[in-house]
Amino acid sequence: MEVKPALPEELIAVGKRRYVNDFSYVFSQLFDVSIRKVIVEDYAVEAREKIDAISTDTTIVVCGTLQNYKYAMDKQCNKKIVWMEDFFYLLDQQDGRPFLQTDRKLVLWGLSGKCVEFISDNLEKVAFVVDSDPLKKGIHNGVKVITPEMVTDWKQYYVLIMCNKVQSVYGYLEQRGLEKGKDYDHFCKMIPSQMMRKTVYAKPIKKLPCLFPFTTVSIGPVGGTIGICECPGVLQVGHILDEGIEDAWHNPQAVICRLSIMNQTYSFCAERSCRFDLYSAKSCQVDEKDIDDDSYGRKENDLPVDYRIAHSNTCNLHCKQCRNNIYADTEDELVENMAVSERLLGAFHHAKTIVLAGNGEVFASKPYQYILSNIDNVKNQNLNLHILSNGNLMFPEKIDEILTKVDVIGGALSVSVSVDAAKSKTYSITRAGGNWNVLMDNLNYVGSLTRQKRIKNFLLNYVIQRCNVAEIADFVRLANKLGATIIHFTAIYNTGTYSNEEFQNIGVLDQNGKIKEEFAEYFADPILRQPNVHLPYLR
Repeated sequence: MEVKPALPEELIAVGKRRYVNDFSYVFSQLFDVSIRKVIVEDYAVEAREKIDAISTDTTIVVCGTLQNYKYAMDKQCNKKIVWMEDFFYLLDQQDGRPFLQTDRKLVLWGLSGKCVEFISDNLEKVAFVVDSDPLKKGIHNGVKVITPEMVTDWKQYYVLIMCNKVQSVYGYLEQRGLEKGKDYDHFCKMIPSQMMRKTVYAKPIKKLPCLFPFTTVSIGPVGGTIGICECPGVLQVGHILDEGIEDAWHNPQAVICRLSIMNQTYSFCAERSCRFDLYSAKSCQVDEKDIDDDSYGRKENDLPVDYRIAHSNTCNLHCKQCRNNIYADTEDELVENMAVSERLLGAFHHAKTIVLAGNGEVFASKPYQYILSNIDNVKNQNLNLHILSNGNLMFPEKIDEILTKVDVIGGALSVSVSVDAAKSKTYSITRAGGNWNVLMDNLNYVGSLTRQKRIKNFLLNYVIQRCNVAEIADFVRLANKLGATIIHFTAIYNTGTYSNEEFQNIGVLDQNGKIKEEFAEYFADPILRQPNVHLPYLR
């Protein structure tokens, strides 16, 4: 059996600046170790000379590729020299999930994109994939896919659940004598050692002004997955019911995600949902020498101060870009999501801003309503609340009730409503199930409160697509009339509800993220340049 090196109390990290900084940041954050940096430009000559000049018996870590390590190692056998990857196993040890330590083969439940990515990195550890859909049976990515009833002895495997409908899978496995944690778990965060390899060797691109991983958590569906981005489901680092927000905020996944911001690789970000236009930035690579050393000194808050809540799927509409049908949490999901809401209320004591909700409808979901009903009990002053809604259930009495509770905690209320149309007929297409007249009444009331300074910010949102692109200028005029303080446009992106062919037809951007020529005229109206109109990368 291979003997893995123990991490000493002191290290000397030798290598190119980028590699040394990446290694030093992560290991000094997660372990009690002192690291001295020795920067070199080449490994074949300069690294050898500097290693040879080190007179102490302190362990030397060569930071770079395996080839870099071999160059630096030449004729240096009398030194304690290790390659940086020799210590990466410690990241998985600190993660602590049982499947990372088990000798059992892994069974993956749910043939999804996440499952395929896991297989590509861990093919030798996977026995087979289980999926309830018999049409998926066969060989995928070199691994057999079978249905659950074909498995005869579950206990000889460790099951990783890759799908979103985890409650039904939990019940199925429990009926067969398996225990959560010991025999199976939901795979909601990446493996730290693999994350480290991915970002350390990735090429840097132009710097983006993103601070979310240092200030923000998002709570996503499937029982409260924790991400450190404003977008739910992105940069996932844990699960609120398993480890809590404080532990997840400082765990290996969170530290490595922050590294990917510092080293400008953005290795784990979602380019299409990034407000800083990561999609375009990826074509702008930079020299590693241009990465500022000061970036690695950026510190996260002791605890997150901004919360983006999105753990319930319940919604009264069925907008095509989001879902194909009206959806309400199942009984099992409701129990779990209520538990998430209860846990969140206990965590808000250190928050400055709560954004509710980035998924589902805040006025239709019981877990969201539970938070709103109890927000005035949070022991926190100056806590700001930002409501995201489709506006159809946002009746005046509901807004008045929320304002009363926000006054108790000494904060401010902002309201953001997704409209996606300037006319009733278009609205019936973009916001299926919505009522235009009810929406206008509710928006007029919020606008009146905004003019009275009772509401701090009033945002109206518009997802641009083929069926509504001709109305974007009219929407600005409508939003101005309603009293909106911010008018926010985004281009539609495919969440999986469209085929590739359908999406190519309805999207307004080409393959390079630029406005298609056929739609260019609609973006020429001067009213789109007024200061409160946000067009991000569409301008």
